[in-house]
Amino acid sequence: MVNDFSEVIKKSSEAVVNSTIEIYTIIKKEKLPIPSKFHYTFNLRDVSNIFQGILECKRNTVRDV
Repeated sequence: MVNDFSEVIKKSSEAVVNSTIEIYTIIKKEKLPIPSKFHYTFNLRDVSNIFQGILECKRNTVRDV
């Protein structure tokens, strides 16, 4: 639960979301598929996986920002 985390961690949530979106935008612009690496493109499913991982964190594993 979100309430289990310290206030510092809770307050950092907006920064985590914004930086993830910024990283996604940069990757989409700079890491375009090329003929030798056409098989993989970074997409919103990958962003979803990042947030799923964050949501699975427990209080004892995330102690500070």
